[in-house]
Amino acid sequence: MKILSKKTLYSSKYFRVIEKSFERNGKTFTKDIIERNPIVAVIPYTTNNDIYMESQFRDALGGLSLEIVAGHIEKGDEPLETAKKELKEESGLVATTWHKIAYWDISVNMQAKVHVYAATGLSQEDTALENDEEIEMVKMPLDKVIEKIENGEMTAGYHIAALFLFKKLREEGKL
Repeated sequence: MKILSKKTLYSSKYFRVIEKSFERNGKTFTKDIIERNPIVAVIPYTTNNDIYMESQFRDALGGLSLEIVAGHIEKGDEPLETAKKELKEESGLVATTWHKIAYWDISVNMQAKVHVYAATGLSQEDTALENDEEIEMVKMPLDKVIEKIENGEMTAGYHIAALFLFKKLREEGKL
């Protein structure tokens, strides 16, 4: 595959839409590619499998969303440092033990990466929410979180995938 041209159609703080022309296998074509800043996702947990989840109003959904802690990685920042910062800002939690459990593409239709961490050894401090954030932390057993996924109360795809991977790793004694 050869990129013939590339033009930015739209750019914001977190997203870019790029028009790219390609040549592959003797054919030429143009596609709009969404590029998204990379993000971190954090599963804060206790030794007895209680998970700290966020209940957060999401403007795009027009309602509350049950999620794990997540945030954008600023240019030049390291994923783990961003994960620590997001956990503290959004939940007030500080963790002593961190495990990177995944590094995924969010979608095959856009350029976007997510670094997934599990964090334990938790202590509580103050939050530092951003002006537009309305977050309530909810602590619940992992089995209850899985029930909420199964009954459709939790719908964010990579959050769900991270939680199922976390559950598997816990069951296998790898976390």
